[in-house]
Amino acid sequence: MGYGTGRNALIAFQKYEGLKVTGQLSREDIEAIMNATAPQAKDSGYRHVEVDLDRQVLLLMDDGGPSAKFFRSQPAATSSTTKKA
Repeated sequence: MGYGTGRNALIAFQKYEGLKVTGQLSREDIEAIMNATAPQAKDSGYRHVEVDLDRQVLLLMDDGGPSAKFFRSQPAATSSTTKKA
């Protein structure tokens, strides 16, 4: 379906579908999988990456169609600079 295999694929699916992200397969997930369609990119016809910041999912577009991957959000790095007088 385009999410890969294993726990990371389940997390990507849960994020893309707006489900509770647990990384564990639930009855709700099984029902969602049975009714789901493959992720669709907003733009097609060439190789590229689309990032859905709200869902924290990457769509990798290549010749085989879209592939969804999840990414973990990190808080913005903060740096403090000290000026010496």
